[in-house]
Amino acid sequence: MNLISNSICKHGGHYEMGLLWKSDNPVLPYNRTLAEARLQHLKRRFLRDPELEVKYKAVIEDCVTKGYARKLTKEEAATVSKTTWFLPYYPVSNPSKSGKVRVMFDVAARFSGTSLNEQLLQGPSLTNDLSGVLIHFREEEIAFSTDIEGMFYQTRVTPNDTDSLRFLWWPKGIDVPPEEYKMLVHIFGAKSSPCCANKALSMTAQDNEENYPPKVIRTVRRNFYVDDVLKSVPNTDQAIPLASDLMKLLREGGFRLTKFASNSRELLASIPPASKANPKLDLDLDQLPLERALGVYWDAQSDTFKFKALQAYKPSTKRGVLSVVSSLFDPLAFLSPFVFTAKILLQELWRQKFSWDQEIPELYSSLWQKWLQGLPYVTTIEIPRCYKTQCLSAQATVQLHNFSDASRHGYAAVSYPRFVDEQGVIHCSFVMGRTRNVPIKEWTIPRLELQATVLAVRLSNSILKELDLQVDGTFFWSDSMTSLQYIKNQIRRFQTFVANRVAETHESTTPEQWHLVPGGMNPADEGSRGVTIQHFQPGCRWW
Repeated sequence: MNLISNSICKHGGHYEMGLLWKSDNPVLPYNRTLAEARLQHLKRRFLRDPELEVKYKAVIEDCVTKGYARKLTKEEAATVSKTTWFLPYYPVSNPSKSGKVRVMFDVAARFSGTSLNEQLLQGPSLTNDLSGVLIHFREEEIAFSTDIEGMFYQTRVTPNDTDSLRFLWWPKGIDVPPEEYKMLVHIFGAKSSPCCANKALSMTAQDNEENYPPKVIRTVRRNFYVDDVLKSVPNTDQAIPLASDLMKLLREGGFRLTKFASNSRELLASIPPASKANPKLDLDLDQLPLERALGVYWDAQSDTFKFKALQAYKPSTKRGVLSVVSSLFDPLAFLSPFVFTAKILLQELWRQKFSWDQEIPELYSSLWQKWLQGLPYVTTIEIPRCYKTQCLSAQATVQLHNFSDASRHGYAAVSYPRFVDEQGVIHCSFVMGRTRNVPIKEWTIPRLELQATVLAVRLSNSILKELDLQVDGTFFWSDSMTSLQYIKNQIRRFQTFVANRVAETHESTTPEQWHLVPGGMNPADEGSRGVTIQHFQPGCRWW
């Protein structure tokens, strides 16, 4: 942070800071030959795919036009410093965005035993917790999402350090020798870029704190995950000025908000067309589209979260199982009981020491195929985005109830806010869950049950840290009498395993907060054992 503080300044409407060097006096080998070799490989790809060359050239020219990069003069190109470094690069395309090509700089490419990334510090993580941002997003009735256009590229690099960001390109075509360019901004792939870009964002809020309402400043500090912002507010009267002020504030730091989406047509009508995710959307006739919010699919029309399953075929191997299980991005653990059954199988494959690409035997293959048959049904699941329902009054009190359970396969915890309004209307919602496999060295059920209570405490603490709702009481529920007796006993000394876990529960809770729940009514039971996808239906215990 001292490196950033010593170099950060504002220039031309953008924040500028140096690369985060490990050494006070970095020395890099002259690696132009590496860049030339990689450029020839790119040339061969262009000859096979001329359309790729056209798209790639457009991206490079766009970078130069927008001031993210510039061509060096002959004198500048002839000047070599001890930190001169050439960046190899390659094209990346996103299957979900057909036709779009991105230029990715290979900052990890090694030459003479080192790479640019090996010379840089990562810096402290200034990124908000992903689960926390999603928790905030679900608190109120009106929601919107937006992101910063080219966030890293809006953060400039100190001129002294741009010599380490040189690259070669053919401005006049691939049949003539390439010329030297250099990036003037923090780039994707550089180890220090996320820290620097997030610092520029936080400085935008800090430097303008006195000029904008506290809610706007708090949104920048609490509701961003890298370049994405997810926000919910009680009504459109608050949403419209908040979105407007947010766009103005971000412009102070050289950032532009774009791809606005919302479940409020009134809010969308107030956003300039160029800043909307779908500028052609007819707000009077068209349905609000399905959007991606930090990897989670959000149907703005029904205001629900939805899920998509991996369609590509994967072989029945340990690698194939892991690939499919990992493809279900679910940070709040809506689908954890279903996914957990596959994790149990995956752990068994590890226990049996199958190699990554070894075909798994019929015993395990049949279990895997049965699980795969249920996978398409995840697309039928819809989870309400907002915790509250419209029937609740604005003066509802909130309690947080946390459940834990364990089985021979694993242990789990799950949390719910319980709303009670002035008319006595009660509503409960799913906030977040966690499931864990049993250790390879198996524990007894009483030990697992106790570990599950610790997981519940940690889950509750993480939720309370992020939740902006005023919570009037926190309760913990377990169906294990043994665990509850451990927690409620404040006199007896226990063996180390038990003592450590009881001590952790006592750090954040009191014995009076712990209660017994019948096993058949414990929703965490589903997370500790796993369920079939058909079990996920309205009224299931997990959510």
